[in-house]
Amino acid sequence: MARDFGHIHTRIWEDPDFQRLDAPHQRLFLFLLTQRNLNHAGLLPITLRRWASKAPGLTTDQLRDQLAVLADHRFVVIDEDAEELLVRTFLRNDNIWRQPNVMAAAVTAAGEITSLVLRRALLTELDRLPVAELSDAPGKNGAPSVRGKVRGSIADLKRQLGGDAPPPPGSGAQPHPAEGDAEGSPTPPQAPKPPTDPTREPQPN
Repeated sequence: MARDFGHIHTRIWEDPDFQRLDAPHQRLFLFLLTQRNLNHAGLLPITLRRWASKAPGLTTDQLRDQLAVLADHRFVVIDEDAEELLVRTFLRNDNIWRQPNVMAAAVTAAGEITSLVLRRALLTELDRLPVAELSDAPGKNGAPSVRGKVRGSIADLKRQLGGDAPPPPGSGAQPHPAEGDAEGSPTPPQAPKPPTDPTREPQPN
């Protein structure tokens, strides 16, 4: 579902990293945060021509250069081949992680990521979510707590992205059946090496 608005915290103007960006790069980051098709996982298709049409005189080359600067400063992660962009801290700064139902929607949204680079970046961000701040009080009729539900969604996200995290206790999540190696696994399985012949002399590199 397309978004009607985007969250932008007022504290962004006190963020030293954001302050170090030039005005065009700040504008572009705010532009990305308010795109209607930015999904709950922070994924956004790269559509330079459409973006360039939103301001007089703006070109796709300028946007490409500005995106590179945002990537260098770690505001976004870009995969040009997949034509995908990840707003790296979106799950945290849009408060997705605080809302169990929205966090569950992020699991589905993450399935749209085809880029291995973006999948790895999002996996890293999951470990930075301050889940311990959430309530651990049980829900009604023995339902999992908010913290438990969110932890369950994080476990689902890790499996979705190629990780292999079991659901944490109290999450209400069920283990997924084995389905082979997940697409986009950060560390694909390696073929076993042939046994070494102890009678054979080592060869020079």
